[in-house]
Amino acid sequence: KKKRSKQPPKKIHLVFDEQERREFLTGFQKRKKERQKKAQDKLMEEAKEEKRRLRAEKREILQRLLGDKPVPGSAADEEANEEEPVTYDLPDHTVTVTSLESSDLYGDVRVGENRADDNDVEEEDDNIGDEIERGRTTDSDKRRLKALDRRMGDCSVQLCAALHKDKKQRGKMRRIKLRTTKKAKLARTHRL
Repeated sequence: KKKRSKQPPKKIHLVFDEQERREFLTGFQKRKKERQKKAQDKLMEEAKEEKRRLRAEKREILQRLLGDKPVPGSAADEEANEEEPVTYDLPDHTVTVTSLESSDLYGDVRVGENRADDNDVEEEDDNIGDEIERGRTTDSDKRRLKALDRRMGDCSVQLCAALHKDKKQRGKMRRIKLRTTKKAKLARTHRL
């Protein structure tokens, strides 16, 4: 025979707080929604960070492409080209001569850029050769810019797809369920 201990086992009393119990039992969906919201926020933040990185890379490539050329419309460019308009009074009419930039144009009015003869073409070839020697090629940079633009667009599309994945999945499940119930109804009607 086993010897019993003289002390009876301690009884465990569990006391449930009814409010917390109800909160736990009914809170599954709420906690699931919180997890989904947190995951969506994380996705959004990652996508924004990716876009920021792509924009910075694009800005760097554009800066490399432009090199030392002033950007049209920038303050340094305006100071360099700031000329006062010259007015000529002629007997029949008055003529005003002003400098005109392509960025100053508006509407459908277009004025072409001044192009020089073959001398400038040779200089451009020399400049491209210099850029290649420095490790910069305009064609590869332009291709890279296009690829970056494409990747930025793809990033937005992927973000939208990730955010709406649950809705697509639920719709798919509804369609499958509807299809199977229709088949079941048809089978029952044909058996009779």
